[in-house]
Amino acid sequence: MPPPELLAELIPLAAITAEKLRTVPVRLIGRGGANDLISELVLAAALYCAKHVRPATTSPAPPGRD
Repeated sequence: MPPPELLAELIPLAAITAEKLRTVPVRLIGRGGANDLISELVLAAALYCAKHVRPATTSPAPPGRD
């Protein structure tokens, strides 16, 4: 099991996931019933990562890309 301090970093993402599970309706009949939920979860996770996850190190820009 990962150390508690690493798990603590995932609490905000877990909260986003839990909120989507509570608020996005899922159709139980027919094909693609969970598609809306999956889409919402992927989008929410991507937005979270874009806002909060940073590279461990910053590499310089390639030549000519100033």
